[in-house]
Amino acid sequence: MLVQEIVSILKQPPFNETLTLVSFDEKKEYELLEMIVKVLPMIDKEMAVDKSETQEVFKLLLEFLKAMNFPCSGEK
Repeated sequence: MLVQEIVSILKQPPFNETLTLVSFDEKKEYELLEMIVKVLPMIDKEMAVDKSETQEVFKLLLEFLKAMNFPCSGEK
């Protein structure tokens, strides 16, 4: 159900992704990462980073996940 909601939101402005549940499910990990890096700056301009700066991308994602209280590896 959560995936269905994510796909539904990503199909709406400002994201305007052409996704289906199947196409989203079939995305590889790097494609999902690219989508996150593309979507986050639309939510918060401060999250815009140069995609070629791998370290900055990872730093941005870790900060975002921490802010969202996402459990890190080793946490329960």
